[in-house]
Amino acid sequence: MLRSAALSATRARSVDGLIEEIDGEVVLPTHAEYDRARRVFNGAIDRKPHAIVRARGERDIVNAVSYARNNGLPLTVRGGGHHFAGYAAIDGGITIDLAHMRQVQVEPKERIARVQGGALWSDVERATQRYHFAIPGGTVSSVGAGGFTLGGGMGRLTRAYGLAADNLLSATIVTADGRLVTATEGENESLFWAIRGGGGGFGVVTSLDFRLHYLSPVVWGGAIGFRLEDAPQVLRVMRDLMLSPSRALSVSAAIVRDGGRSLLVMNPFWIGDPAAVDSAVRPLREAATPVMDRYAPTSYLALQSVDVPGGRRGWETSAFLDQMFDDTIDAIVDYAADATLAAPRIALLPVGGAVNDVACSDSAFGGRGAEWLVQSGASWDDKAQDAEATDWIERLHTVVAGDATGVGYVNMIAGNRPAHSEWTRARLRAVREQWGMDQR
Repeated sequence: MLRSAALSATRARSVDGLIEEIDGEVVLPTHAEYDRARRVFNGAIDRKPHAIVRARGERDIVNAVSYARNNGLPLTVRGGGHHFAGYAAIDGGITIDLAHMRQVQVEPKERIARVQGGALWSDVERATQRYHFAIPGGTVSSVGAGGFTLGGGMGRLTRAYGLAADNLLSATIVTADGRLVTATEGENESLFWAIRGGGGGFGVVTSLDFRLHYLSPVVWGGAIGFRLEDAPQVLRVMRDLMLSPSRALSVSAAIVRDGGRSLLVMNPFWIGDPAAVDSAVRPLREAATPVMDRYAPTSYLALQSVDVPGGRRGWETSAFLDQMFDDTIDAIVDYAADATLAAPRIALLPVGGAVNDVACSDSAFGGRGAEWLVQSGASWDDKAQDAEATDWIERLHTVVAGDATGVGYVNMIAGNRPAHSEWTRARLRAVREQWGMDQR
């Protein structure tokens, strides 16, 4: 008891020292801002950090890391705070919040974007679209660019230009011992390998340099909706379209609940020849009669401006598929129809194209070689529904077992499911032992 009291007094004194060293803010449990500052996207996460450091620069991050190390405290990093596992908050530890570090600098001649670690995809896309450039980013505007990239990063442009991680040129990282290092293909190569798809835990990423791709000011996209009973044949058409060697078209799908009925929502995205915009999606429109059709000319920024409000309880899981046979499609549709939750969601995302131009061993991303990612998730408000909801969500792995590769997507796994092969997991452990802040 005496030792515990002495330790608490020592930490209290050192917190005062930390506050003096931080140019940003240190939010403590006694502060009025504390409950709001510790809140993450998933309303089921209720963790209470020892302190939240809202860093304004690398010096703040180095000081926060040193404080955590000197006091034996666990450490986590918050960018967008979107991961359903709640990695952005930690009980009794230090949360480094990067919300004040959101600058994006575009070098149009070099086709490079320099992105601070706390930038959201909305920040990145507003800056890059001014010059008609883009990076393969997430489809939810408030997702953090750093965490998204560390997990690999899949979105509308993935089929054409690869993952966000495939377009990462370099990253600046504060390591567990407080050093500021740069990771590239030629410098600190093991760290650079790990941060491209390995998830978090390797340090605090303070900035990222990305390769930019030209994107026409006008693209084609928008939802096309179908009745759930038409989903089997429409999903077969989507699968066959994605077997095409052309990468100008990307089609994802989601089965959602809309006003009490289940609906299949197709999301075609076309960046090819404007003369072919209608013929590209004609097979989808002819597969069944749409109940909604919003596919039209638009801007990439408009498509990417969708946000999803947080605060509800939630869970998700995912699985990569080698292929998607007819019986798996039928099983997925039946699984969706069986949901009794108010807001279930099953998503199907194409993985092929440019993703599979990169060798499996070239980065830590676990989905190379797969053709599809299937994700199951839901949101709800009543804690009493937790078991029912997670049981239904996790049943996805049984439903798709015949076509699954055995791993899921780091950014879409809230539970204890593998996201990497045994070989990759062993290599990631070795990198974390050398550089990292945890053993996730």
